[in-house]
Amino acid sequence: MGKIISLEQTRQAIKKRREAEALLRSTEDDITVILNDYSLTPANRRWKLENMLMDVDEQLDQYRRELEAAERKLNALVASAEGEIARAYGEFESKVRGMTIMVRKLTGSPHPAD
Repeated sequence: MGKIISLEQTRQAIKKRREAEALLRSTEDDITVILNDYSLTPANRRWKLENMLMDVDEQLDQYRRELEAAERKLNALVASAEGEIARAYGEFESKVRGMTIMVRKLTGSPHPAD
């Protein structure tokens, strides 16, 4: 169940990334509009661009934090899956040893030297 929830969180992170990319394209268009607006004074143009830059910087910082959190969750999920695989393999190996011993007892085969 945890894996399904984690997968859904990963999908949400991907959706947010796509939204961020769309916002970035929109920001690029806004920058172009400001640069091509000759009615703005250079100081006003600079002020608008600096504000946009600060907004983009905040968005990138938020995106970075979300990616780091998603990466931590993914690493935890991988570690959990590796542990489950190791346990399952150990159980499988134990069952195979038990069945091998039972077959040897049934067939009267000697136990090979290790």
